[in-house]
Amino acid sequence: MEENILKKTVRSGAWMTGLIFFNRALDLVTFLILSRFMLPESYGVMVSAAIVTDFLNTISQTGFEGALIQKKENIKEYLNQVWTLNIIKSIVVFLVIYIIAPYVAEFLQIGDYENIIRFTGLYVVMMGMANIGGIYFFKDINYKLVFYRDAGSPVIYLITALICIQFSTSVWVLAIAQLSTYAWPTIMTYVISKYRPVLDFRWGKLKDLTGYSKWLVGGNIVNYINSIIDSVFMAHVLGAANLGLYSKAKNLASIPSGYLGQITRKIGFPSVAKIQNDENTVLSALEKTYEISLFITLPFMALLLTQSGNIINFLLTKEWIGVAEPLKLIAVAFVIKSLNDATYPFLYGLGKPKTHVMATLAQAAVLFVGLSLLVPVFGIIGAVYAFIIAISVSTIFTTRKLIVLTKFKIIKIIPSLLVIIVPSIMVIIFGHMYNVFIDSKNIFIYGLALIGLGLVYILPILILGHKFGLGPVPILKMTFHNLIPQKISKKDENNIINNEIKS
Repeated sequence: MEENILKKTVRSGAWMTGLIFFNRALDLVTFLILSRFMLPESYGVMVSAAIVTDFLNTISQTGFEGALIQKKENIKEYLNQVWTLNIIKSIVVFLVIYIIAPYVAEFLQIGDYENIIRFTGLYVVMMGMANIGGIYFFKDINYKLVFYRDAGSPVIYLITALICIQFSTSVWVLAIAQLSTYAWPTIMTYVISKYRPVLDFRWGKLKDLTGYSKWLVGGNIVNYINSIIDSVFMAHVLGAANLGLYSKAKNLASIPSGYLGQITRKIGFPSVAKIQNDENTVLSALEKTYEISLFITLPFMALLLTQSGNIINFLLTKEWIGVAEPLKLIAVAFVIKSLNDATYPFLYGLGKPKTHVMATLAQAAVLFVGLSLLVPVFGIIGAVYAFIIAISVSTIFTTRKLIVLTKFKIIKIIPSLLVIIVPSIMVIIFGHMYNVFIDSKNIFIYGLALIGLGLVYILPILILGHKFGLGPVPILKMTFHNLIPQKISKKDENNIINNEIKS
């Protein structure tokens, strides 16, 4: 059974990797195109407008979907009730957003854009109308269907934005394009899923799910509050333009860690839930998660620490040059965040969501204090300092609790981590040398130099992994092996089916 779950997880991971890579690559391309027409203030307005929408949507979440994923028994009897509740809840949230929009706009210093805030309420309605049958994509660890559902969203966003920009370069271009990205996956849930929900107001049965769902709801609320504290503070104190620069620096720095975070939350959680009774398998999965997290995030951090200024000069216009400096430090923060994200699927999958919620609460409190003290003095960089301190506190808390819970020994993976850390340090050293000896204005030479940095990082890892079995190479080999369909006899196929039925 564990081997079958492993294969499902690996293959779903491949689909999810493809989806996230595609989405983030297209998001970056879209931003590079639109930044030629749109100012940082427009992006800052969208971030500000989304704060109230996302907050109300988050605090109104029931957590029932997550509870159904974790639930071992048949869940079909709950689906119609949850779907009905989602629709009603989304309409109520839209009405609340419509009423409070003027007050929120004034507080966030975007008083001329209250109708943008009202418009974002439609995003909640779109999400609430999604087919509840899509929950099986996650419960069955079938992320091929998630890929089909979500891959069209960034394409639709780009097409919609390019059409709208022919008529206007106002913030409405971004608002309308964003609406299309919520409409697309909702429509696709009805195209892909065979389940057809119907209205059902018998909500008494949902009490069975509240024991677990309350921590999911609490976790989601705390996570969201924690994620917007810095944006709210920046908007209220420094204005939409500075918020636009800060938010884009975070978006760019979070490219690898954001990918990992989505993988661990969406795939790791249901996978750990399925193997939660096997301590050795859980421990092995935790070790691999930490190794892969650092393997992906450390070189990106090393690159941005030395080359962020050159990269921003190449990719963006002069209005965006203020992104370069905060980008360096935020890259450090997101390496730490990737380690914190690695604990999420294990704490939730093992039935200990309270630990993660409490850690996030501590992070939010530290972040608020840090922003209050540092932003008035250091501006955008002060917000980055506060973010680094807060995420470090949360990571230490969750990691210590998880070590106790799983009997995980950090010393066991130190040799493998050194295989990743040492080449990352080499990238930083060579990157600084590039800034002295290489002409970054020559795109061809600079491009070759960046390829050289990649080789400085990857070659030692491949060599040591092949020779000593250290680092992420064994994990990558295992992943590749499980992605390749194996030819089996009819007899073996029948045996596998029978074993799965028994499991």
